[in-house]
Amino acid sequence: MKIPIYIDTDAGTDDALALIMALSDPRYEVVGISCVGGNVSLDHVTQNVLYLVEQMGKKVPVHVGAAGPEHRVLEKADFIHGKDGLGDIGLPLHDRVPASYDAVSHIIDMARTYDGELIVITLGPMTNLAKAIETDPQLPSLIRHCYIMGGNYRMPGNVTPVSEYNFWADPEAAHRCIHTDMDKTIVGWDVTLDQGYLTIEDLDDLSDYPSPLAKAAVDMQAIKLQWLQDHEQDVLCYLADPLAMAIALDESVATQMGEYYCDIVCSGDLEDTRGMLIVDVNGIKKKNPNARVIHAADHAAFKEKLFSSFS
Repeated sequence: MKIPIYIDTDAGTDDALALIMALSDPRYEVVGISCVGGNVSLDHVTQNVLYLVEQMGKKVPVHVGAAGPEHRVLEKADFIHGKDGLGDIGLPLHDRVPASYDAVSHIIDMARTYDGELIVITLGPMTNLAKAIETDPQLPSLIRHCYIMGGNYRMPGNVTPVSEYNFWADPEAAHRCIHTDMDKTIVGWDVTLDQGYLTIEDLDDLSDYPSPLAKAAVDMQAIKLQWLQDHEQDVLCYLADPLAMAIALDESVATQMGEYYCDIVCSGDLEDTRGMLIVDVNGIKKKNPNARVIHAADHAAFKEKLFSSFS
């Protein structure tokens, strides 16, 4: 029997590869995908997900959720992912119709349907899942495990010196989700910097794969790579969402981890701390752990997992 997974995504260029990984893994059944405004606007997110599901030849229900945070204005990252979210490479991202405009209800329905078996994977701001928990406080106990791409327990961040985008975009939602009894694993930006990347040579190799999506998956990274070059950063293709997905699909990809009490900064005197993930590594607060945090991953295993999705 396949393991049911539910994916919540803001469907940028990283998410696209992560979705392909999940949809191509024969051990899992993607029972639903919910869309949230994040990297790009909700309309673009929805069309991107519908396009990818169609291209993978799957019949997975796609549900539209929150257009942005409840307590803040959405600040997008389209300068990295392109205006359409998939690199502005001319893909036909329009005129597809989602299953519903009520992602929250569908998340709850799937958790109840697969009582205690559903794995949830969040790849964007956690607005939808937080709303689902608020709607049904029993939801955390119905979820087998939640894998979260967000935060960074070591600096640097990718939006502020200490904050990663997904938690920064909607820190209140991340805070609500972290402070539940839901079993959860956090895969942060720091692990991406160390092990969740492809080189230019890797991208060239991937573009030669037989899958019709392989070349598109590579081409859509061009805006990100150009931005890194323009800002005099290492020109590596950092893939946070695919790394989180690889670990969710196969935990052996993670090589070091720990259980800690974690918290999220929602507001404070320093705006740069918004969305900061606080990990009490030394147990100073004397509180029980509420999350498992990944410290390191096997880069070769990650790359193999990603490439095999296009075979």
